[in-house]
Amino acid sequence: MKRNNIDLNKFFEEAIEDEEQEASEEEEQENKNISFEPFIGQCFQSEEEACLFYHKYAKQYGFSIRKARFDKNKDGEIKRRDFVCHREGLQLSKMVDPVLKQRNTPSTRCACKAHMRVTLKKSFEIFSEQWHVTEFIVTHNHELFSQEKVRFLRSYRFMTKDDEKRILLLKDGGLSVKQIMCVMELEKNVRHGHLSFTSKDIHNFFSKIRSEQAKNDVLDFFEYYKIAKEENQYFQYSVTLNGEIKVEHIFWSSAHCFTWYQSFGDVMIFDTTYKINAYDMSLGMFVGIDNHGRTILFGCALLRNETKSIFSWLMRVHLAIEDIGQNQLQARMLEKYKGGSLRTLSPPKEQAQKVLTPFSFKKIQEQFERATHYTVHTNSVGGFVVHHYVQGDTQKHEVMENG
Repeated sequence: MKRNNIDLNKFFEEAIEDEEQEASEEEEQENKNISFEPFIGQCFQSEEEACLFYHKYAKQYGFSIRKARFDKNKDGEIKRRDFVCHREGLQLSKMVDPVLKQRNTPSTRCACKAHMRVTLKKSFEIFSEQWHVTEFIVTHNHELFSQEKVRFLRSYRFMTKDDEKRILLLKDGGLSVKQIMCVMELEKNVRHGHLSFTSKDIHNFFSKIRSEQAKNDVLDFFEYYKIAKEENQYFQYSVTLNGEIKVEHIFWSSAHCFTWYQSFGDVMIFDTTYKINAYDMSLGMFVGIDNHGRTILFGCALLRNETKSIFSWLMRVHLAIEDIGQNQLQARMLEKYKGGSLRTLSPPKEQAQKVLTPFSFKKIQEQFERATHYTVHTNSVGGFVVHHYVQGDTQKHEVMENG
């Protein structure tokens, strides 16, 4: 039974490989059957139509094209255009900074002469102007790509707007680039590796998004902090500006971090990390330990440099936040005890506070406060007179002592 399972698995693998091979052969055969090659005198209605035709031709034969030389007439309109092989010409020498790290990637250009030239002219006087193929060189001085490899050339890789939206949505869902590629292949029902873009294109797309967002990151930063402060008053932050009115140092503490600080801020550790973030700034962290022995975060800071003045600023921010915490704690206590119970404790109250729970101590305070509303005096017949003062009204009670 085990042998049969192995044979079946092998059978299915071979069937899938044969199917993929047949699909590839059918695709190549279809491309071969569509025989279109430019020829001298061929006409096009527009320059874009000529470019699209040569583009399809190039993909069929294993290379890509780009627009090159052009001529203009007296009115400034293009009257001649060359479409050349992507390996046409030679790489120009350029000035490099020896201090900076160079990529030193080899150039793909090899002075290939293959091209198609189109010229805007009339075939006859009675016809309108059209783009005519006036020169066509088919020979390349390099090896052409197969159909399996030509799709990796830059000219044939693209992402639509819908693809970009879908990729960003999958990224927000926590998927990696490799997982995004797999999901997109399943959704488009294409074979593995046959999307119109590669994983490198996705990485470049993410880099482009980050570059665009970096232009307004300071405004987004202030907007986020403003909203966070409005949503929760315990959110704390502080910013310093340099002489050019640009953000220099940033400190922030989230609402839950600030709550942790109020409870476990007796012991705190401050440390900075190496400059490994996108802003090339040191990241300072205030950390501590909670009642379960776990490391907790009190606040973070992005620092442009690590000087004595910067650390002094951080300590001042720390003290200011501590004052904020004390003021908020005092405000909550005033709201809770309504002021009267926050007076200086008498010796009996102070002793009761040390031995009683907060709830019991509160009841004791209420009894002490209630006791101040009564006065007791002895009368001539050996009894007691109790006066109860309530909102300006005095009530008198006589209590007789029974022998």
